[in-house]
Amino acid sequence: PVAPPARLPVPSGPAVAEAEKQIRSLFKAEFQKKTAADRKALARKILKAGGETKNDPATQYAALREAREMAASAGDFETARQAIDLLGKNFEVDAPDLTAAAFQTASRAVEPDKAEGVFLAGLEWMDRFARDTEFDAAGKMASSIEEMARKIRNAEWLKIAQARGREIKNQKTEWIRIRPSLEKRKENPDDAEACLAVGKYHAVAGDWEAALPLLAKGSHPGLKDA
Repeated sequence: PVAPPARLPVPSGPAVAEAEKQIRSLFKAEFQKKTAADRKALARKILKAGGETKNDPATQYAALREAREMAASAGDFETARQAIDLLGKNFEVDAPDLTAAAFQTASRAVEPDKAEGVFLAGLEWMDRFARDTEFDAAGKMASSIEEMARKIRNAEWLKIAQARGREIKNQKTEWIRIRPSLEKRKENPDDAEACLAVGKYHAVAGDWEAALPLLAKGSHPGLKDA
């Protein structure tokens, strides 16, 4: 397998500041426009420019960061996420934390007719972070999702958000509980008791791809046979 390219450290502040000046000069006319639609369009342009920038880390980082911030402030969580994805691939940043912050901003700025898409995307990313044991980011997402539901006064969304928030907290507690089993599996991947504990955790979390091989090696005869 080919190893992914090493991520670069975040460029220095002065270099990024200079790159931001160049970006604002390049898109000067677009920066004068203030509507949400104009800012979304500009965010996509800057995102494209950042993705195409090569051999200039400061400019690439500045463009992707600007695209992320502008998209989120215009309620465009999808474009913000695309910028974060490129930032995470190229630079040493905390992509889950950036995603949680972008969602909070976008959920507050989103237009009413686009709110459902942002809400559902938030749930999807929260669940993804929980599966990846990124519980800090998942918890921040849960808080923002509940805040969004309250803001738009959608009782059904609020019920979903609160239920998933409780599930995330319980999942985090369970993850902490099975840490000794995780350590056991580092020493002995086939430890039956450890495989059972970790397998049950993944099953309850809904990650059957990870759960089934572990349950098959676990110490519970019924689950093992099943």
